[in-house]
Amino acid sequence: MNIQVSLSALCREIRNVYPLLQFSILEIGAVPGNNKSSEPFHQLLTEFPGSRIHAFEVDEKACAKLNASAINGLKFHAIAVGNKREKRPFYITNHPMCSSLYPPNHELISQFNNLEASYLKETTSIDTIPIDEFVETENIQNIDFIKIDIQGGELDAFRGANKSLSGTVAIVTEVEFIAQYENQPLFRDVDAYLAKNGFMFHKFFTLRGRA
Repeated sequence: MNIQVSLSALCREIRNVYPLLQFSILEIGAVPGNNKSSEPFHQLLTEFPGSRIHAFEVDEKACAKLNASAINGLKFHAIAVGNKREKRPFYITNHPMCSSLYPPNHELISQFNNLEASYLKETTSIDTIPIDEFVETENIQNIDFIKIDIQGGELDAFRGANKSLSGTVAIVTEVEFIAQYENQPLFRDVDAYLAKNGFMFHKFFTLRGRA
């Protein structure tokens, strides 16, 4: 069965019980990749009117372009999230999607095939803010779901979201098992922190590697 059709059927059943249900979602690291125009959960905006997705993309030009074609309920913010408000080095790589608050670990990634996209191109600086501050500024009452992929900076984002995490139902996060970026938190670090905040590991969606 087509996944989109299956999700629509499930949403109809949920609306029969909760006709006014709405979702508030954070999508952190939101530039579409792998030729995708959107994420599957964007469909929730159509299925549950009034739902909102706040998406984060640090590149202001890319953010403006995404907002120009965004569907109703989806808003992109040119914001970098971290564990607090501060100015941090930002490491721009050959492919922008691999850029990070952590420097690429060249000693490690040079041993793997087809990771040239992660090589450092230049270093600049960027201002970060914690998620809790963003949520308060935007007057968001509760965050139901978080999807995050920011190249090693995920734990920093969670550390700046203690209040927001208290009402969050589910999180989909990228993690690494070896340090693709220098001193980045790994799966064990992210899992331990989220466990302390009441979350339980559920499943891996995909596992990827390089020769």
